Amino acid sequence: MARTKAWRETPRLQWVSQAYQDHAHQPAILMTLKETNSEALPAHLPQIAIQVYRPHRIGL
Repeated sequence: MARTKAWRETPRLQWVSQAYQDHAHQPAILMTLKETNSEALPAHLPQIAIQVYRPHRIGL
């Protein structure tokens, strides 16, 4: 499959994670979808964030 010559300028999306504690002090991970080369985009894309809770390990 052939690539276009400007494949490096093609906008790509990447998930970025950040660990934190929410307002109830539960450990969570914030996953944000960001573009890797935003200067190649014709318009700014909205950011998408997902909060994922990590389970506690009880008794270990």
